[in-house]
Amino acid sequence: MEKTKSILLSILPLLHNRATLQIEVVDVNDNPPYFLGGPFPLELIIPAGSPPGVLIRRLEIIDFDQGIGGISKFSLIPEDNKNNSLFSLNSPQCKWPKCSVELRLKESMFEGERASIKVLARDGAGITHKRSNTAEIKINVVAVADRANKINKNEGEEEEENKEEEEDDEFNEEKDEIFFNSNFRNNISFEQNIIIETTTKGFTGLFEK
Repeated sequence: MEKTKSILLSILPLLHNRATLQIEVVDVNDNPPYFLGGPFPLELIIPAGSPPGVLIRRLEIIDFDQGIGGISKFSLIPEDNKNNSLFSLNSPQCKWPKCSVELRLKESMFEGERASIKVLARDGAGITHKRSNTAEIKINVVAVADRANKINKNEGEEEEENKEEEEDDEFNEEKDEIFFNSNFRNNISFEQNIIIETTTKGFTGLFEK
């Protein structure tokens, strides 16, 4: 489209009505960067007392602009956000069509603290407002003991449900239908515990690096 010098557009009138058609030709490098790993805002949990420098999350964007247009730079906005001093953006990397940056803890945080930050990704294409995108991240700080208690609670509930399933196995043939329904409910609850436990460990895994 950019190499075409002229375009002929023919419009046939319908019942002598008039219509206005506006055509905008944009540069091939007008794609904005898009953050991956959403949806945003993204809520993350970190243990209280985590040391400065710990990796919280690697943020990644995708931008199909060519050349320098596809290279994004990251920053924390707005500059007057007091929470920005708690975090840093490190080790930016780009390999078309993706760029990434590490979100790391700059200062230790205490149990119960919360922080909300916004990360801006701005590429090098053109001067239009479409060249940037923002990701909001909410950080919650919890005690390590709290996370351990949640895991133990899930494991305890799982053992209790397994015990109930063993008792159900002793039902006679006259209660087969009841046994099936009870077992079905236990299976649902068991799967829910697995999801909760996996999620908790997933958050923990983010901070073991």
